[in-house]
Amino acid sequence: MRLPIIIASLFTAGSTIADNLVLDGQTIPLQNGSVVQIDSTSGDVIATSSSGDLVCGPPTGDPPVVTISANPDSVSSGDSSNISWNVTNGFNTCNTTGGGTTGWANVNVTSSTGSFTATNLTSTTTFSMSCSNNFGNGSGQDTVNVGSSGGFPGPGVFPTGCDTAPNGTLSWQTSPSTYESQFSAWPGEFGDWQDIRVDTNRWVSLWFQTGGATTGKMDTVPSAQDGGDRPKVYSITSCPGDFFPSDTDCVFSPPSTSGSLWWKVGGSADSTCNLEPGTNYYLNIMFANPTNPTTTLCTFPGGGNRPSCFFQGIPRGPWE
Repeated sequence: MRLPIIIASLFTAGSTIADNLVLDGQTIPLQNGSVVQIDSTSGDVIATSSSGDLVCGPPTGDPPVVTISANPDSVSSGDSSNISWNVTNGFNTCNTTGGGTTGWANVNVTSSTGSFTATNLTSTTTFSMSCSNNFGNGSGQDTVNVGSSGGFPGPGVFPTGCDTAPNGTLSWQTSPSTYESQFSAWPGEFGDWQDIRVDTNRWVSLWFQTGGATTGKMDTVPSAQDGGDRPKVYSITSCPGDFFPSDTDCVFSPPSTSGSLWWKVGGSADSTCNLEPGTNYYLNIMFANPTNPTTTLCTFPGGGNRPSCFFQGIPRGPWE
């Protein structure tokens, strides 16, 4: 309801119609019986209300909430990702930072929602945005993990640059061929152990692609299906069948039959196999001596080769 406001001053007296009283940018709704006057002697502005609903105080509200989403969040080198944003609670200004050489840092944010296409991503890149309003600041970010290669090359397919005969007369057992087929998607379900059959005079390489930054390990213990301990070698490398990685923290080898291979995606740590985010790797397994891979260690207790041995793997982690 539009209400009459009585104005009295040293010079004039009269009335006008208004909806609200605005004091230093704060809007106070005028209700029935509200009167605003200017004292003719002191010059004070006096507001009164029969209902007592005129409340003066500092303005209240919430700072911006900024959400940044990358789709996809893991790509191959040279690929693109769509970066979208959503800002709630309003904003006065927003600034973008990061984004490498994509031009993200130059984005002019004029709307609470929007998107940006980051092209030719060649390294893992973080996209950040910070916004402010009258009640505070808020920020958000997301990271696109950039790997050196695309998806699964296929069973028995050596990626470019990999040795196609890495273990002498031992051959690649191409089934199973992916980590996911045995342990679910990398890094697998915590503690979900699986027995993986490895034929005599062969090795297994399980392909997987890392995601974001995490830490974990792969444990192994003797499998009950073997009827005894069998020394085994397993490694995490970028090439299938590589049991001689330059980073010796990425291989577990005899004489132990039980133990752990720790890994870390993103960053680095001592005594840990350090991996890049969004990158193809292989979990390689064999029952043979890595210093003489033509000699199998998959044998019966009394001598002679077994048809196959079983690697019992137990994923642990991830831990952030």
